[in-house]
Amino acid sequence: MHIPDHYLPYGAGIRACPGETTSDAILLLVTAHLLFYLQFTVEGKPDLEGELDGFVLFPRPYTLGVTARETVGEVAEDATLGDMAVMETVMCLLEQEAV
Repeated sequence: MHIPDHYLPYGAGIRACPGETTSDAILLLVTAHLLFYLQFTVEGKPDLEGELDGFVLFPRPYTLGVTARETVGEVAEDATLGDMAVMETVMCLLEQEAV
């Protein structure tokens, strides 16, 4: 995937976002937690071409399966309070989606 040179999500120069470093760190932590505690599987073969709607390119719909990893119970014994809170929140969200 090619990212255009003019794409600046945090701005540049004097108007650059002061929270760029913090948001990058938070995105990394959230992504790491999701990948550690959950297993993602794509059901079928997704169409990677996408659809152009005006000026925006949207991915075509696909089904993504999300399941809790089996090793979470073993890791939970050694987890910190913050890790447990994230795990409980994710499991709660999964249960709500299943209903």
